[in-house]
Amino acid sequence: MRLLKQQGTASTPRECHADVLVMDSIMSESRSALYRDLYCAIGQATTFWAGVELNLDEIVYTIYLHYGGQSLDREIPRPISKKTRFVKNALKKCPSLARYASEIREPIIRIGKMADDRDWLVHGTLGRPDIFEMTGTIVILRTVHAGNSLKFVERRIRIADIDNHAAKLRPMMNELRRIADMLAAPFEKKVEQASSSLD
Repeated sequence: MRLLKQQGTASTPRECHADVLVMDSIMSESRSALYRDLYCAIGQATTFWAGVELNLDEIVYTIYLHYGGQSLDREIPRPISKKTRFVKNALKKCPSLARYASEIREPIIRIGKMADDRDWLVHGTLGRPDIFEMTGTIVILRTVHAGNSLKFVERRIRIADIDNHAAKLRPMMNELRRIADMLAAPFEKKVEQASSSLD
């Protein structure tokens, strides 16, 4: 930012003050854009995770209701780690799922591996904004509970890492939608047949 006039004479205090305000404004705009990119990346990843979990919920519910899942758990699992464990357990113990096992197992394993990254994005908070503003490195802070103890842990990532994570979620969301429809299809046909026989 210029602090001297082009002619080489010193700026007046008022002009210097105006220059500082312009500098602050430019820095503020740059900072705002940086945070906007960060929040946009996290928002996109979180939105895609919502789609993944919505379809996973439907898969879990269908297995619980129609494929013998009630024999494995008294309640439909809610945390994502329990959902993936439930599906993997059902693939082993519910014979009616055997023909779908090869299509279901691999996506469920992938969800389990990515779930930790999801927890960091959804449950973490931005620490050290000075590092982020200077280098673009995001310091995410989380609390970890272990019995009665509590500790704070951090992970360092970049916006590109979040974008890459989100890019993997979109096809996964579509894949789970296909699996959910596949598992529900036989029972939807039965409902259609029953309703047509009543006509």
